[in-house]
Amino acid sequence: MKLIQSVKNTKSGPSGSLETTAFSIGDASKIIEILRSKLYSKPIQTLVQEYLCNARDAVREIKGSKILVSLISDDANTPTFKVRDYGPGISPERMKLFTQYGSTTKAGSNNQTGGFGLGSKLAWAYTDTFNIVTFIDGTRRHYIASIGANKNGTLDLMSEDKTIEANGTEISLELKSRQDYDYNDFTIAIARAVCFWNASERPLVRIESEALTFDVNPLVLTDNVAVYLEEDYRKALEFEDKSSMAVSIDGVYYSLSKSFIQDEPSLYAFHNALAHHAIAVFKLGNGQVEIAASRESISENDRLLAVLVKKAKAAKLALEAWTKTRLETSTSLLDYIESYNAVLNYARIEDGTFKDGSEVFNIHNTNPWGDNSLKI
Repeated sequence: MKLIQSVKNTKSGPSGSLETTAFSIGDASKIIEILRSKLYSKPIQTLVQEYLCNARDAVREIKGSKILVSLISDDANTPTFKVRDYGPGISPERMKLFTQYGSTTKAGSNNQTGGFGLGSKLAWAYTDTFNIVTFIDGTRRHYIASIGANKNGTLDLMSEDKTIEANGTEISLELKSRQDYDYNDFTIAIARAVCFWNASERPLVRIESEALTFDVNPLVLTDNVAVYLEEDYRKALEFEDKSSMAVSIDGVYYSLSKSFIQDEPSLYAFHNALAHHAIAVFKLGNGQVEIAASRESISENDRLLAVLVKKAKAAKLALEAWTKTRLETSTSLLDYIESYNAVLNYARIEDGTFKDGSEVFNIHNTNPWGDNSLKI
């Protein structure tokens, strides 16, 4: 992903300098410790999100389609989280980038989610050791990434063998225990990471012996705004403080704060048109808005507003049009009642109007089946 520069008008150094000394990093262990323990407020959610997005990036690189995700316990009841993609694999030369913070192959393209050069090491925010297995043209290489006693971090090649497995990469790490709260957090994080992906790219997910399925059927209002009901997002956003609107950047979900929504009239008008448990998701591409280095939040600034305002206005009009059409095309009283109940799942309507006063329908003329006193 191409990163947006938020610092403008960077100037060159002073002219006429007698001596120039470049800044550098002395004790790398201190920086690594900051990146693994201070940067992420939700390490499990974010590491799952990043490794799944990395897998999708790898598959996109060769226009493939297959990603496998699992959370399975062994006989000792120790769960292992695994992500296996069927992309190009990581060559020994490319693996050198894996060991460098800030180095990435994705900074020049908005077709891929990564771009900071931090996500591949994110497992260290949860554990001291994780595994990387690469499969390239008949060769399987197993690496272990360990933080080490000196906290500098090492990547060790443990084995190199012939294989018949297809090209790709597998990332895995052990959880502390199936009884630990982390197990449930990983399960929710997997659902959250892929719930808002395009269905064609969603991975195959296995939790123990069960397949994790996603029956997600949002109301699509425009090309880039859809409304999700609680049954669509329940698995993904469990225990999360939800607002009525969110941004999905290449399928990665970011909730918008209530104050941000209320301060912009167009967003607030759309908010007032939505039913209580509905969430409107604005689908954006990579590189359109600023994302925090942790990838846990986006910048709620003028740039984001400029992207969302027109989309919110168009989506509200589309919701009104859908509501009117759904009711006006009813063919019987029973059909009308079913349509009205369906509308109430998505739209906030009282006496035939949205909360802002715009009329959705005339409450006394909408029922053509005889009882105009019917109150709905």
